[in-house]
Amino acid sequence: MRRCVRGRGWLSGRLDSLQNLAGKPLLACVVLLGFSLCFGWTPSVPDTILLPDSLGPLRPGYHLAFGSSTDNIYVASESSDVMVVDGNQWGTFQRIKRIYTNAGVGGALLVSKHNRLYVSHPSQGRIGVIDCSTNEIVGSILVGTRPKLLCYSSGSDKLYCGDTIDKTVSVIDCATNGLLKVIPVGRGLTAMAYDPTTAKMYAATREAVLAISCSADSIVSAISAVKAASALCVNKRRQKLYVVPPHADGALYAISTPTDSVAARMSGDGYLMPVLACNEVTDRLYNVNDAGGMLEFDCVGDALIRYVPVSPLADPAGLFCDSVRNRLYYLWERDDRGYLYELDCVTLDLMSWTYVGLYPAILQADPARYRLMCAGGRGYYAYDRALTVFDYKSDSFYARGGVPLSGWTQVMCHNSAAGKLYYWWGLGVGGVGVIDEQTNRLVAQVFLSRASLSEHAYSRTSNKLYLQVPQGGLGVMDVARDSIIRVIGMVWGRSPTWCVDEDKVYCYAGGTRWYVTAVDCSTDSVVREIDIYDRFESFEYLGDGRILCRQWKHLTLIDSRADTVLVDSAVEPSEYRAIAHTGKGNKVYIALNGRLEVRSSSTLSLLTTLHWPYAGHIGGGGFLVCSDTTRKLYWFSDFGDSVLAVDTRGDTVTARMATSVSYKTACLDHTGRYMFCAGFYSSLLRVYDTQSDSLIGTYPHPQYPRSITPAPEQHCIYVGFDDFILAYPDIPPGVEEATNDELEPMNAGASVVLDVLLFGPPSGCPQRATGELMDVSGRRVKELRAGANDVRALPPGIYFMHAGERGLTRKIIIAR
Repeated sequence: MRRCVRGRGWLSGRLDSLQNLAGKPLLACVVLLGFSLCFGWTPSVPDTILLPDSLGPLRPGYHLAFGSSTDNIYVASESSDVMVVDGNQWGTFQRIKRIYTNAGVGGALLVSKHNRLYVSHPSQGRIGVIDCSTNEIVGSILVGTRPKLLCYSSGSDKLYCGDTIDKTVSVIDCATNGLLKVIPVGRGLTAMAYDPTTAKMYAATREAVLAISCSADSIVSAISAVKAASALCVNKRRQKLYVVPPHADGALYAISTPTDSVAARMSGDGYLMPVLACNEVTDRLYNVNDAGGMLEFDCVGDALIRYVPVSPLADPAGLFCDSVRNRLYYLWERDDRGYLYELDCVTLDLMSWTYVGLYPAILQADPARYRLMCAGGRGYYAYDRALTVFDYKSDSFYARGGVPLSGWTQVMCHNSAAGKLYYWWGLGVGGVGVIDEQTNRLVAQVFLSRASLSEHAYSRTSNKLYLQVPQGGLGVMDVARDSIIRVIGMVWGRSPTWCVDEDKVYCYAGGTRWYVTAVDCSTDSVVREIDIYDRFESFEYLGDGRILCRQWKHLTLIDSRADTVLVDSAVEPSEYRAIAHTGKGNKVYIALNGRLEVRSSSTLSLLTTLHWPYAGHIGGGGFLVCSDTTRKLYWFSDFGDSVLAVDTRGDTVTARMATSVSYKTACLDHTGRYMFCAGFYSSLLRVYDTQSDSLIGTYPHPQYPRSITPAPEQHCIYVGFDDFILAYPDIPPGVEEATNDELEPMNAGASVVLDVLLFGPPSGCPQRATGELMDVSGRRVKELRAGANDVRALPPGIYFMHAGERGLTRKIIIAR
């Protein structure tokens, strides 16, 4: 048996990196492990797989920097550190290095003339200097109390840094990285912009827009007609600066940069949002209002030309105009969901769009390489913390590549044939991380563009992974090469499920009617469309060529051999159902609304109904785990506080066990006897014996696990968190913790061991105290010493471990 535990990874390595990358959850887990060690038992140390790769996660918010002097893209975190991404247009956009800044970043700017990256650190009052040829920190410039905004003057080769606390702009000579001057600018510094035609730097403050001469480094004009501006945009051809004032103003200002005077005040339509894009070829300026309408202004006559509704009430996150193809790109967010639109600048018609996931935060353009970069993920969840690169050189823009900035393990998939574990990142645009289960190390990041692992099916026969495409279709991934080979066109492609008997994948297609699509895995083609009667919920493969299709008000049994409907049964309308089936008992269990329905898996007829017996803990369906080995079904409550054990032979409740499990974080080991439950709040991985329905051991882990996946061939249990995966052995720990001297017995549940029994003296006993292992007759069969004890010479059976002056006793089962 391969051991997945090597005593490395979880506590080894850089302590500062662990503190930075994993933060409080791992710290809590370390404390809990130390607490366990103090009380005399030694849990196995699981392997830790850092996500999204060995460089670890990067926290939001983000700042992007790039330039002509390097192919690299730099993603800086407001929490700490800078991630270097290989941005070669023919590459795969892989993360290649993490630059440890030990401070959050307020702004990032790459100066191509010197091939240096400048990052402001608001919490330390300095600017860090990074050499982009070596990606090493080469300098630090003290500039004030809270430096944040950065702007570069190409004409004078100077960097201007705005400090929101000191109310100043610091001037830095980029040739020497020396501080030249500090310019007081007043309160409320919000934006900066450089005009190369007049060699001026413009700074928007609460009282005015200030014009700073880049030759004299002094304020030459204060345009007080525009106060508290939120966005600035320079039209070099017309020598104008366009300014978005506060919402209440409802207008857009044009400032002549040669005279630093207001040239026009253009009334808008509604409140104007702080995004601007200029097409200097056509002399058009674009802005978005609070109602989701696009406003187009004439830069010659400085007048509003038209207003076109393009999106619902939304928060704009970015706007960019491609003057070559005359296209406008608009990133907006509504209800935390982000969309990127491509508009024709002539008609303002929507040409194409893509869903970019949750919480989009940044849209920046690299016109020299014809690409857009979008970075997001400012919310609590980590799945959309990613950098996506779009190519807009062709007739329609598309996602060229993507880089995860954080991990996400809400969905994990075990590939038994290849010995790989997949985890998913991204929603609208994303990919899959590939982990080698032999080494528990990430070996590849596969960019899927339109496909998502959130709903998937694996065909062992064809060695392919079928993935839902968020915007419609079914993606096919070649597992041997870890690459997408095609997308099968259909309306939805939801909930793909593999049927081993015919090597087919079934998924819901939808559209103008409700139907199920059958896909032949050998040809990756649709071979049948099966009409269903109601709104689709999920599939369940029952074996013997039968697929159960769960709908809003129906259960439909499909024969995969003929792709026909065998049985259709009406059920109570509910979308909160959990479903499981027995392989030996020929039954289907459906949990909903505080009860458990038992149905025949051949006729779908109702056999009996069980009710959740405890008031106040009903909820919806919870979730189900079925063990054919011990013929038990485990019904977890929605509240995650307990689980009921149901004997599937008589369909009776035999036990109730306390848990803190939610998000379906429970699974069986490779024997089907032991059930592992990851507690969402309790920081414990509990192990239950499904024969005796008792708790037989615990492992510590951080709070908030997202998923749990068994790897039976490797004898591993993978527990996924936002930024890492822990790999545990799927055998119960040999000795439980003696938690308190006042407790008379040890844990009442038995511990199951194979070859080695770990003995830890109870609290209050000398560290080198010995114990005794006795058989059921009370005869002493082995002396136990602290640590590992070899029990391979003992025959399988039940034993009792005796330790301490107070006669603490524990039941031990030696299995083979």
